[in-house]
Amino acid sequence: HYPLRRQRQMCIRDSINHLVFDKTGTLTYSKNQGISYSGEALTEKESIQVSSLVGQSNHPLSRHIYQYLKGFERLPIKEFKELPGKGIKAIVDGELLRIGSAQWICGSTSDARKTSVFIEINNHLKGSFSLENEYRSGIDELIKQLAKQYKLSLLSGDNSNQELRLKELFPSNCQLLFNQQPQDKLK
Repeated sequence: HYPLRRQRQMCIRDSINHLVFDKTGTLTYSKNQGISYSGEALTEKESIQVSSLVGQSNHPLSRHIYQYLKGFERLPIKEFKELPGKGIKAIVDGELLRIGSAQWICGSTSDARKTSVFIEINNHLKGSFSLENEYRSGIDELIKQLAKQYKLSLLSGDNSNQELRLKELFPSNCQLLFNQQPQDKLK
C-alpha cells in the first residue's frame, strides 16, 4: 500500500500549482489575539448574553470574544441564526442580540485599520470588540518558500486593515482579496 499511496500523493502534489490562503485562523493564531471593547459598557447580564451567543458559533472571531468573556454561565439560546459574512443573531434571555460586521449591524463600514465585531441588543448598538492579528511564527519564511513553487493568493472576510502587513508577507504578484463573503471565497 505504501508505494501506491506515495505515488498517488506525488501525482496530486505535482498537479497543484496555486495555493489560496484564508487569513483568520490560518495565517494568524486562533488564540492569543489582543482584544478590547469600546462603546457603552456592557452590564454583567449583557456580558453573559453576549458570551452565550458567541459560544454557539465556530467562527474564529466569535471564539476569540468567547475566550475574552470566559467565566460566565451560558444562557439558553432561541432562534439562533448564523448569517455567513454578516454575523450571528438569537434570542438570549428574552432579548434579541445581533453580533457581527459593521455593515450588517450599523449599515456602514468600520475603521479599516482594525478588525471589529459589533454588538447590538434589542436594536440598540452597544459597542464593538476590536481584535489585533498575531501572525503565526515562521509564516514569513513559509510564504517565501511556497512562492518559489506555487502561485499564491489570499482571501479574507476582514476589511483591508492588514493589507500593508500582508503586502510585506506575500510577493508582489500575489492577489490579496478582502471583504470576501463565504460565497465569494468559494467562488
